[in-house]
Amino acid sequence: MYTFLLKETLTDMKHDKRSIQEFVTYCRDWHGNEFPKQDIEQFQQEYHEHSPIWWYTAPHFLYSVLEYSLETLDFEAIIKLGFFILDLHEQLGKLHSERFKKVKGKLTVYRGQGLPKSDLQKLKSHVGGLLSFNHFLSTSPDRLISIADARQAAENQESVRVLFVITVDLSISSTPFANIRDLQYYSSHESILFTTHTVFRIERIQQMDKESRFWQVKLTMMEHNDGYWSSLTEFMRKEIQGPTEYHRLGLYYRVECFTYDRTNDQCQACLSYGICLKGNIHNDKDFFYVYVKNVILFFFFLHFVRSKLRKTGVENSLLIISIINQCSLLFLLLKIIHIILESNGNLFHYNTFNLFSSRSHVKTTGGRQTFKEVFKKQF
Repeated sequence: MYTFLLKETLTDMKHDKRSIQEFVTYCRDWHGNEFPKQDIEQFQQEYHEHSPIWWYTAPHFLYSVLEYSLETLDFEAIIKLGFFILDLHEQLGKLHSERFKKVKGKLTVYRGQGLPKSDLQKLKSHVGGLLSFNHFLSTSPDRLISIADARQAAENQESVRVLFVITVDLSISSTPFANIRDLQYYSSHESILFTTHTVFRIERIQQMDKESRFWQVKLTMMEHNDGYWSSLTEFMRKEIQGPTEYHRLGLYYRVECFTYDRTNDQCQACLSYGICLKGNIHNDKDFFYVYVKNVILFFFFLHFVRSKLRKTGVENSLLIISIINQCSLLFLLLKIIHIILESNGNLFHYNTFNLFSSRSHVKTTGGRQTFKEVFKKQF
């Protein structure tokens, strides 16, 4: 659910001419400098000469960075890629309105891929719940091609082959997706591309062979006009409300992530945009991690980690605002704990499950990958 709201936030963000330059600089400064210099320069010089769909499907480092950032929720990379995520989302939206606006009936597409057995078990336990692919989702109208993709994907005993069968009601569909055959880098086969973080309902899971290595998962796309879906998203949307997209992104980060990285204790990123008055989104993450692990450590953390003054008065003001904000989060957490204890744990839980997606011909793994590993595997 929160990943759907993340997509909303990313596509609401405003970008300018600096965005491409900042992304290029980010790639050049990446640890190990893993991407060919000529590819980075080509992207900077030729970005506006090709469509976002062309760049997404090209054998280029851009796809690797996008896959990695959304799989690992690397928010720094996601922010740098925000301009491209928005451009690709808007192109799919335009194509969708042009080609499917007056079309009735239902569309069925397929996606074949390998899946860790642990993820399959999660899917089984969430039948009737929601499934979010944390990426732009590539599918095919050809069932046989997708079955072949699935058979090629799972090469080890810890993975299974999965065929996703996705049904879309075109009469009520509003989520952007489009047939990109004529726009993609390789035009040898039809491909239906869904926008990032599209949400589906898991209808049924069934075995396709006797060896339990091939499974079929039937999905239907959720729509915004679904009564319960609308109520649920509106409720969760209130949890990450904020005056700016960067503020909302920080609140999402606070809710979704639970790791602390001392090296990210800085305000420079937000100061460079001149928008966010709450400090770097990493600060939200730092404090929330401390709260969850041990509330008592909060005061120790506040005194020693935050004791270093900033270089300018503006930065010190931002730091003070950030500390006040984090203190309010502590009281919110204690209130939530109190509510849970009062309810004896009988709070309503709605099944959701997030699944990292990659291209249909690319294997997925349950492990964490570096940019270099992703780049080498695909290109």
